[in-house]
Amino acid sequence: MKLFISNFKFQISVIALFLMTCTNQPGGHSIEAPNQYTCPMHPSVLQDKPGVCPICGMDLVKKGQPGQEVKITAELNYLLRPTNAMVTSSIRIIRPVEKNLEVSVKANGVITYDTRSSTSIPIRFAGRIEKLSIKYNFQPVRKNQKILEIYSPELLTAQRDLLYLLTSDKENTALIDGAKKKLQLLGISDSQIAQLIATGKESYSFAVFSPVNGYIVEEAALSQINNELLIREGMYVNAGQTIFKVVNTDQVWAEFDVYQRDAASVKVNDPVRLSFDNTTEEIDAKVNFVQPFFKGGESFVKVRSYLANSENKLKIGQLLTAS
Repeated sequence: MKLFISNFKFQISVIALFLMTCTNQPGGHSIEAPNQYTCPMHPSVLQDKPGVCPICGMDLVKKGQPGQEVKITAELNYLLRPTNAMVTSSIRIIRPVEKNLEVSVKANGVITYDTRSSTSIPIRFAGRIEKLSIKYNFQPVRKNQKILEIYSPELLTAQRDLLYLLTSDKENTALIDGAKKKLQLLGISDSQIAQLIATGKESYSFAVFSPVNGYIVEEAALSQINNELLIREGMYVNAGQTIFKVVNTDQVWAEFDVYQRDAASVKVNDPVRLSFDNTTEEIDAKVNFVQPFFKGGESFVKVRSYLANSENKLKIGQLLTAS
């Protein structure tokens, strides 16, 4: 009985050895169980029923037979990508595009004088105002119109020096020319000097005339737009003092305030459309000047447009809106 069992075990061992030898021989075919399932990423995982891969968690797929076409399912579709491509994120991105956009800035402003068109009238000799021909600020004046008369001891002495030389030393042309030059430096015109020589009598007061056409205004009231005169008859003035200015309104400024946050968008030569209060009229202009600094305590930047006003339609102090 023991011999029979030993022979039976020997036969089983021989059969198992024969099967293993056939499997490992070159050109041999392994015997695989039908309907095996494997992981697409880890082929070493095999089982006889559907499930998930214990390594990566992917669903197992049915393993195809040799020579059988493998169907590409949704689970395998993502594998069909170029070898040099890689998905790093599913976040959508935006590509920047450089282009020009129109930016519109609005600001409030006012019509004001063009300071380039203003002319100062300085007093060249000290004295007392004898007569004032100007009655109020912004009074219109014409060129060579008399503004005031001043009594000046210095001017009186210079006249007497010239008359003395003309009567006592006519041949001394150098001194006479020097006396005339002194009167000219004091602001006396050639016609006034000629009248002094013709009459032989000095004048106790001399007139000051407007050099240009325009509107006369006191220096102190130019920024305040005040009609009341501060200068009075009988007041004394010093040599070199500027009492009046004559402003010409043929050229004016449209001056408006732009917020600091919008100042960077406003450039010289930018187009500007001006509209005025209580009227539908609009004017097309351009930016001529942008204030290059911020004033302390202000949140605005001054911007100017230069406007022609030969017909005097634009009034000083008129409110406007710029776009």
